[in-house]
Amino acid sequence: TVQRTLWEPVQRRLEEWAEQYERLTRHHPRLLSFRDGKEFLLIRQVMPDGQVFHHRLPSLARSIYLSCLDPRPIKEVVEAFPQQPAHRLVQWLNSMIEKRLMMASDDKVIGLAIEERSDRVRDAM
Repeated sequence: TVQRTLWEPVQRRLEEWAEQYERLTRHHPRLLSFRDGKEFLLIRQVMPDGQVFHHRLPSLARSIYLSCLDPRPIKEVVEAFPQQPAHRLVQWLNSMIEKRLMMASDDKVIGLAIEERSDRVRDAM
């Protein structure tokens, strides 16, 4: 049927994505995670090809990123960090979006990484 023909490429791409996700998560259970070093933040990002990137955010960048773990209006982020010029902060947010560490929608931003806890901490809970 026409509908089946239209949906075949979608179904094929979905199956490819599922296979890629399964392959990646077999070796890396968390594809985007962070560890908080209190004075810096270390973000670990697994790319679709399996390559792993580590992003180290120093003190101010750490604070900004952590403040965006829930959706937050960009204007509010800028106001919360007056020590950083607004245009520079917006540039930084855009660079984080380009790196796929954050996303933006409706003038709001959110950090996408989830906190990675050590097994020792997890076992104690």
